[in-house]
Amino acid sequence: MKRKKVLIDVNSVVPCFAQGKMSGISRTTLELVKSLSKLEDAPVELALTAQNMKGIGAAQLHSGLEEHHMYLPNRDFWNRLLSRTPVQRWLCRHSLLHIPHNFAHVNHNESCIVTLHDAIFMKMAEEGAGHEELRRNAPAFLKRCRRIITCSEHSANDIRAMLQNETPPIDVIPWGIRHDIFYPTDNKKAVRNELAWRYRISKPYFVSISCNAGRKRTDALVRAYLELAAERPLHHELVLVWEDPPVKLLSEVAESNCEHRIHFLNRVEEADLRLLYQGASAAFTPSSYEGFGLPIAEAMACGTPVVTCRNSSLEEVGGNAAIYIDEPISRSLPLIMRQLDDGFIPTAYHSRLGLTQANRFRWEHTASKTICSYCNALGIPV
Repeated sequence: MKRKKVLIDVNSVVPCFAQGKMSGISRTTLELVKSLSKLEDAPVELALTAQNMKGIGAAQLHSGLEEHHMYLPNRDFWNRLLSRTPVQRWLCRHSLLHIPHNFAHVNHNESCIVTLHDAIFMKMAEEGAGHEELRRNAPAFLKRCRRIITCSEHSANDIRAMLQNETPPIDVIPWGIRHDIFYPTDNKKAVRNELAWRYRISKPYFVSISCNAGRKRTDALVRAYLELAAERPLHHELVLVWEDPPVKLLSEVAESNCEHRIHFLNRVEEADLRLLYQGASAAFTPSSYEGFGLPIAEAMACGTPVVTCRNSSLEEVGGNAAIYIDEPISRSLPLIMRQLDDGFIPTAYHSRLGLTQANRFRWEHTASKTICSYCNALGIPV
């Protein structure tokens, strides 16, 4: 009996090959495809689809899966036009279309399964994140899909609240970690030496992975550090993987007496990101909202204690391993940072718990559960 075909839309990954920049959605989609391609004896046939006039598409993933390339720009006008006809179904002959990037214009929603990473667009609008379009179009689109995949119980609850009585079945499938990339070190001195050579980071430090989204609250982390540094000398420096920090915050740092102790790094490769986690005394993620929180899981996988908040999905990812800060973080952040700087928090204990917690997040588990979601959508026994 011929297996049913599941077509996975990888348009979110395609720009990465042209621009060299990968978002969280493109990164998780790429890792999912890689892990799915390694599964043996899958009960469904897997194929990829992408569209780009220049021919950059699914072939660049080197997944070994069947590829369908449509020579059309991946732009809103063309996608709306394409959704008016079943041309994709005619060309690809699939039974189920997986859209792993929150939303798409499609011809036949009832044959779709969608990954909605979070419902933050219903709570706050972030500039440049396409939230206005999602707010307008996503609810109606999601209600017509066959199933929804999301990466945390908190996101699932947000989706149910958004869609109310018209919610399709939701499968909560946490993201994984590349444990071949993110792992602990037995030689922290060697890591520190490497970081001193690469980034001129030679002293103990705290690390945070961020972007300009206000909910990341990395500005509060920087100001907590500046507040403590104004009171007394600190043993630790602060390292921020942050591509384009606000000018106002940079001015505050420049006017302080510890500009040389705060390092802003741009576009760090994964191997260097591992070194930054491994060498850090603690990793800070003080976000007010996250759909999952990959930096937390990655830091724990490197044996690094994590400081985060009890909101959204962060406690699901951090489990009993994380060090939690309370609201308002303007008060609790300096307190925790001071305790870590003075060595009053048992970081070795949190490191051990973190390694156990991080082991729960594996891409092979994500892939296996995603196959189960496909089968449930197609009525195939699992």
